[in-house]
Amino acid sequence: MSSFAAPDYTLINPIRIFKFLLLFITGTFGLFGFVMGLTFITINILSLYSFGVAYSAPIAPINLRDLKNFFLSDINLDKMRPRFLRPKDKRRQ
Repeated sequence: MSSFAAPDYTLINPIRIFKFLLLFITGTFGLFGFVMGLTFITINILSLYSFGVAYSAPIAPINLRDLKNFFLSDINLDKMRPRFLRPKDKRRQ
């Protein structure tokens, strides 16, 4: 059912490839293959960058203030911009 969640067919292709790769590795190596497949996918996602910013920011390059603001903060109350964006002006308007 999750294959139909994306509006465009081309957006789901990478997920479909990872799904079949994980299915093949799990079928071949069992639980060990499943764990290794998930490890491979996690390492792949953590190594991606988009426009110079880590794809999994603010979680992967650990910064405690940004991580706290990601889970607990209200954007209206926070006076500083996130550090992982490397802004020139660090204060919000």
